Amino acid sequence: MAGDGARSGFVITRSGQPVAELRPVEKAVDRKRVQLAVAGLLRSRKGTPLGGLSLRQLINEGRK
Repeated sequence: MAGDGARSGFVITRSGQPVAELRPVEKAVDRKRVQLAVAGLLRSRKGTPLGGLSLRQLINEGRK
Protein backbone atom coordinates (compact mmCIF):
# COMPACT_ATOMS: atom_id res chain seq x y z
CA MET A 1 0.00 0.00 0.00
CA ALA A 2 1.19 3.46 -0.81
CA GLY A 3 0.13 6.85 0.46
CA ASP A 4 0.80 9.39 3.16
CA GLY A 5 -2.04 8.55 5.53
CA ALA A 6 -5.54 9.96 5.71
CA ARG A 7 -4.79 13.02 3.56
CA SER A 8 -4.40 11.30 0.21
CA GLY A 9 -5.62 7.78 0.91
CA PHE A 10 -4.20 4.44 -0.15
CA VAL A 11 -3.97 2.41 -3.33
CA ILE A 12 -4.34 -1.32 -2.77
CA THR A 13 -2.53 -3.51 -5.27
CA ARG A 14 -2.55 -7.17 -6.19
CA SER A 15 0.53 -8.47 -7.98
CA GLY A 16 1.60 -4.89 -8.57
CA GLN A 17 -1.67 -3.85 -10.25
CA PRO A 18 -3.98 -1.31 -8.53
CA VAL A 19 -7.29 -2.94 -7.56
CA ALA A 20 -8.82 -0.44 -5.13
CA GLU A 21 -8.38 3.07 -3.82
CA LEU A 22 -9.24 4.11 -0.27
CA ARG A 23 -9.51 7.84 0.23
CA PRO A 24 -11.36 10.36 2.36
CA VAL A 25 -14.84 11.42 1.33
CA GLU A 26 -14.71 14.53 -0.82
CA LYS A 27 -17.66 16.26 0.86
CA ALA A 28 -20.60 15.41 3.08
CA VAL A 29 -23.87 14.15 1.61
CA ASP A 30 -26.60 16.78 1.43
CA ARG A 31 -29.52 14.76 2.82
CA LYS A 32 -32.11 17.35 1.78
CA ARG A 33 -30.92 17.19 -1.82
CA VAL A 34 -31.03 13.39 -1.78
CA GLN A 35 -34.57 13.40 -0.33
CA LEU A 36 -35.73 15.81 -3.05
CA ALA A 37 -34.21 13.62 -5.77
CA VAL A 38 -35.88 10.47 -4.42
CA ALA A 39 -39.22 12.27 -4.10
CA GLY A 40 -38.92 13.42 -7.72
CA LEU A 41 -38.21 9.89 -8.91
CA LEU A 42 -41.19 8.52 -7.00
CA ARG A 43 -43.45 11.26 -8.42
CA SER A 44 -42.37 10.56 -11.99
CA ARG A 45 -42.85 6.82 -11.53
CA LYS A 46 -46.47 7.29 -10.43
CA GLY A 47 -47.22 9.30 -13.56
CA THR A 48 -46.14 6.58 -16.00
CA PRO A 49 -49.19 4.74 -17.38
CA LEU A 50 -48.85 1.12 -18.45
CA GLY A 51 -51.76 1.23 -20.89
CA GLY A 52 -53.98 -0.91 -18.66
CA LEU A 53 -51.44 -3.75 -18.60
CA SER A 54 -49.73 -5.15 -15.54
CA LEU A 55 -45.99 -5.04 -15.23
CA ARG A 56 -45.89 -8.84 -15.53
CA GLN A 57 -47.84 -8.70 -18.82
CA LEU A 58 -45.39 -6.15 -20.22
CA ILE A 59 -42.42 -8.31 -19.20
CA ASN A 60 -43.95 -11.37 -20.87
CA GLU A 61 -44.75 -9.35 -24.00
CA GLY A 62 -41.09 -8.34 -24.23
CA ARG A 63 -40.03 -12.01 -24.18
CA LYS A 64 -41.97 -12.86 -27.36
